[in-house]
Amino acid sequence: METMINGAKRLWNNSYFRVPFFSIFVVISFFVLPVETRNVFVPAVIGFFLSNLITSLVNSYKNSREDKVKSKQDGSFLKKVYYEEDVKKVPIVIDYNGLKREVYFKTIIDSPKKIIFEHKPEMFMLDDLFSTFYFDILKSHSNSYIKNVDTLRLYDIDSKKDDDGETTYILKTQKTNYFDHLLTNRAIDYPIRGSASLRHIYEPGPVLRPLSESSFANQIGFNCMVILSDHTIIIPRRSKNATYSKDKVTASLTGRLPVSLKTGSTEKDLELFVKKQAKEKLGINEKYLNSDVEFKICSIVQDIYEGGKPQIYFTLKLNTLSSLDYFKERGSSLINRCDPYQLDRDIRFYVTNLGDIKFVGRKDKISINSKYDKKGRVRLKPEKSFYLCLSYTQKYKVNEL
Repeated sequence: METMINGAKRLWNNSYFRVPFFSIFVVISFFVLPVETRNVFVPAVIGFFLSNLITSLVNSYKNSREDKVKSKQDGSFLKKVYYEEDVKKVPIVIDYNGLKREVYFKTIIDSPKKIIFEHKPEMFMLDDLFSTFYFDILKSHSNSYIKNVDTLRLYDIDSKKDDDGETTYILKTQKTNYFDHLLTNRAIDYPIRGSASLRHIYEPGPVLRPLSESSFANQIGFNCMVILSDHTIIIPRRSKNATYSKDKVTASLTGRLPVSLKTGSTEKDLELFVKKQAKEKLGINEKYLNSDVEFKICSIVQDIYEGGKPQIYFTLKLNTLSSLDYFKERGSSLINRCDPYQLDRDIRFYVTNLGDIKFVGRKDKISINSKYDKKGRVRLKPEKSFYLCLSYTQKYKVNEL
């Protein structure tokens, strides 16, 4: 019953359904209603329909604009703000199949092999400014589904040399929450009461502030590209009410690190966490996650689009699971029927060969050959992190025959 109700709601919210529905309804009323009733009823229905349609169009426009208002994606803008950043490191240039993309991330650590967490019990506290403008800033997410949960903040990174000559990186963390993230990094460019943004106040350039000096929540995000045995990857598509990257495609797994990571947790715990996410979010059977797997920590970066938010990038190669096996395991469906009340949920998946991904000209889109999809070749708009995560899959790429 609940499934039917949710399906009816989705159908009603679809403008492609409502336009013909109202049109047919008005036409039928001309034949079945008396003239007196029709003269009153039909104009009222048309007025309701137009009002409903205009409201829907306005909301759709606001929804499409929300990400751009909260976080500017314009590279030329960021280049002007952070003009003293090392040009060899920022932006990162992604070269894939002969075409390039520039993405504004700052690499802190490249290919770390050993990681250990050091967690302090003190909860992160926002500056007084955020308390003053709490609800003003929160309004920037009015077209997103939000809820508050505890998250993990990165406030500094240290390192030490081991006896074997390897470097162990110490990630210093503390607890924060998702609303703190929404009020800081995720609303970095939102004009508070129509004037200054958080970037103007806290991250005005000409370089990005170090994590140890940041006033933002700096929730630790993660991105992982899952590569299957036949050199294909799984690409999720976000819902239209996600807090970020609405209706865009992302790396196979994205999200935030769990608060269960504590002092003494290591790279092994990160691997277990990523495998658990692959099972829960992508529906991958445990048997494929426990044998012949290649897991790599690719980098730790700061996301300049979101004011220096830290992110960790992974790749997970499953050598015993092919794309066809994955498709069959999902019941031959790439639609994601997950809990609708889920933060930044994915609504469907695409599967494509790594060698078949093309950047579309200068536009911020990609073209893929979507396997097991009637449409075949499709164009998609990825979030910026997708490009960086994709770059780490180069060694797995083979061109299609």
